[in-house]
Amino acid sequence: MVCAGQCIGKWRAFCWQGVFATHLHQLLDVDLRAPRLRRFMMETRRQPDGKLEPTCRMVPGQSTESLALEVAARSGLPSDIVDRAAQLYQVTHQNTCSTT
Repeated sequence: MVCAGQCIGKWRAFCWQGVFATHLHQLLDVDLRAPRLRRFMMETRRQPDGKLEPTCRMVPGQSTESLALEVAARSGLPSDIVDRAAQLYQVTHQNTCSTT
């Protein structure tokens, strides 16, 4: 995470423009000292079954929800792998939330 934050700082110093996408949600809490930095996120909508679906539109804001498991399942990744990934995500997310 520290390396990602430093990269963004360097890009700012060189006046580079671009898109930086990450699942490192902790970066959202870091003071990147980048006045021209704008945060956008992939817009999603919740389906009747409770799953999130991307709309493929970038909108202002920031998200801490990941679509990785939904995308993996829809892409045909075996369910045992997706299920185990979901378990690991829950453990990791609980550990992260409990330390803040």
